Amino acid sequence: MTSKGRLLLLLPLFLVLACGCGLTNKSTPAKLSGKVAYKGKPLTGGTITLYPPSGGVYAITIKEDGTYTGADLPTGEMPVSIETMAVKAPTDPVDPKTRQKYQMSPRPGAENAPAAPVEQVEIPAKYAKKETSNLSVTLGPGKQVKDFELTD
Repeated sequence: MTSKGRLLLLLPLFLVLACGCGLTNKSTPAKLSGKVAYKGKPLTGGTITLYPPSGGVYAITIKEDGTYTGADLPTGEMPVSIETMAVKAPTDPVDPKTRQKYQMSPRPGAENAPAAPVEQVEIPAKYAKKETSNLSVTLGPGKQVKDFELTD
């Protein structure tokens, strides 16, 4: 067999390998982490929402120290919105006197709630909508860090 014939036999193998490498990178999900602050003060809770062009939404919880971590995210450029209203949710909405009078049990999980509620860091309403937040992120495969510093 000639060297030209051997090259022709190897060509399909090279094509399969070349195509396979490209597909692997595109299907690898993104992981995103970072910190969110407003005027230098870390947010104490809330949600970061990503809106990929393929549709759907990806919500990531903001922790009490302002950090967040999201996994299995799509790649590409996408708008972002951030809200902090979830921090205002009460831990147990029933009045303690009413609970005692009727001998009601606390709502499941309320007995483990922190003694002091977390103070909400209020941010401008424009950040709650993707159309007005002017925030975006471009994700590639693998781990990435993106901090958001919000202002007025």
